[in-house]
Amino acid sequence: MTALLEVKNIDKFYDQFHAVKNVTFSLEKGEIGCLLGPSGCGKTTLLRTIAGFEDLATGSISIAGQMVAGEQTIPPERRNIGMVFQDYALFPHLTVSENIAFGIEQLSSGEKSKRIADLLKTVELEGAGNKYPHELSGGQQQRVALARALAPEPKLLLMDEPFSNLDVALRENLSTEIREILKARSITALMVTHNQNEAFAMADKVGVLSCGCMEQWDTPHSIYHHPSNPTVAGFVGEGVFINASITEKGHIQCALGTLKADTDLNFDNGAQAKLLIRPEDVIHNDDSPYGAEILSRTFRGPNILYKLKLDNGEQILSLVPSHHQHAVGQRIGIYQEVEDLVLFPADSSMDAGQQCPR
Repeated sequence: MTALLEVKNIDKFYDQFHAVKNVTFSLEKGEIGCLLGPSGCGKTTLLRTIAGFEDLATGSISIAGQMVAGEQTIPPERRNIGMVFQDYALFPHLTVSENIAFGIEQLSSGEKSKRIADLLKTVELEGAGNKYPHELSGGQQQRVALARALAPEPKLLLMDEPFSNLDVALRENLSTEIREILKARSITALMVTHNQNEAFAMADKVGVLSCGCMEQWDTPHSIYHHPSNPTVAGFVGEGVFINASITEKGHIQCALGTLKADTDLNFDNGAQAKLLIRPEDVIHNDDSPYGAEILSRTFRGPNILYKLKLDNGEQILSLVPSHHQHAVGQRIGIYQEVEDLVLFPADSSMDAGQQCPR
């Protein structure tokens, strides 16, 4: 099956700066992808190369089987893509309906009116067609921007930090709603964000970028539970690495006790490793034989995130229901409930970006 978007071994330079390094990934028709990473990692540059706003140094990009960058280059307006920008980029002097109609002037009056009405219904803005952008909330403006991008019926939709100007609650709701809209219309889309919650809520595939490199391209579940390297493990979610020893095939000894793996660990007996412990892996229970001292606490409403010091001096995090109130300096009982073992060799660098070639 031919991928709708196929990016092969692309590189992008700004003078001597290597912004995108040998990146490869693909999206099937109807899939939603997300490029995730910190500021400066190359994700927006990568999106702009797909859109045609930036030229490649090497590699190729194909959309629906047609090469649009590489041995031949097709200009942005002929790539059949829709674009949703970070600042929405709506025309303030045009009504909502006129904004949506901007890219479909070639249609007849009747076809245009029908498509505008259909899109207004899709983005739940029926009755708002005669309003101007300044009369709408941020979330409504984002819906108009989406409708305008979908109006020409593009083969691929690109979204650059589409929710960054919205408050947290609206971001989460709108990301879920827009995913439903795209899925209902079988739209293939690629989004850029630095927000993990948005990426996981929206995407079928997530690509974690660091210093221009694609560290891992996978499902959200695999990115979180089976990170391919310490860079991904450290960036996605919260967690810390503690020392561990492989005592026998499938058994791991650490400061939280003995853990057993369900699969082959690919470590020799006696090998030293780094074990990822996430806050949800550490359960509070005062009857446990294992304990830790509270170093700090962060109240999060339904939960409290505790930073704990184990008896061997290592530090971990624990997410505890907030009705369990404990003070800094207090000792509490804990036990581990690690479902997905994430292990890396003991000599692995735990610093983000160290996986990238220079």
